[in-house]
Amino acid sequence: MTTNISEDRPALSLQRIRLARVATFFGFAQLGAVMLTWSTNTTALRAHLGWSGEGGDSNFGLVALAIGVGAAVGCFLIGPFVDRYGPRATCMPTMIIYPLMYIPFAFLQGIASAMFLGVMIGLLRGAFDTAFNTHGVQVERYYGRPIMSAFHAAYPAGGFVIGLVASAIARHYVESPAVAYISIGVTMSVLGAVFGRWLLTRDELLPPAAAVAIEKQSTTER
Repeated sequence: MTTNISEDRPALSLQRIRLARVATFFGFAQLGAVMLTWSTNTTALRAHLGWSGEGGDSNFGLVALAIGVGAAVGCFLIGPFVDRYGPRATCMPTMIIYPLMYIPFAFLQGIASAMFLGVMIGLLRGAFDTAFNTHGVQVERYYGRPIMSAFHAAYPAGGFVIGLVASAIARHYVESPAVAYISIGVTMSVLGAVFGRWLLTRDELLPPAAAVAIEKQSTTER
């Protein structure tokens, strides 16, 4: 079975569209998994950095702020790249690189380097979030019905499952987050490279008008 888009765009098989949907589910789950890996190992991170007491709270707050600012900027900066190169060309690099970005935290020292890394992490996180929401909209157009809520549900689901694993690691390694950041980060990065190949390319995107036509056709068939 194929879905005819328009004369100037290729017809995609139903399997191809389903693979793109699975990849989108994984992307949101991956984002939640990496975030929970970070949050469940903050105690170990602070121990590694020697951040204790009120001074430690202040330093950690600055790093969290750096991540937040970077994420906000990343959300805006990635837009033109998604428009020009398509979702797979922008989503896939973030799926591979973002899970690895927390690893340097386990080896660096000092507030300046930690804040710089926080900004870089935030930039990738914001780009990841925006690019995948854009891809989710593209997949949703093929289905002709709202499915974004299901994609968003994958975020806490991934965080819950991998958060349990990261918590278990954190209980055994209380002085450094290296084991959690490396093991989960590398695993998520490899899986990102695998699932990322299923994302839609720029040439496979569905114009909004065609999406409306598919939705009307689906309604008529029912």
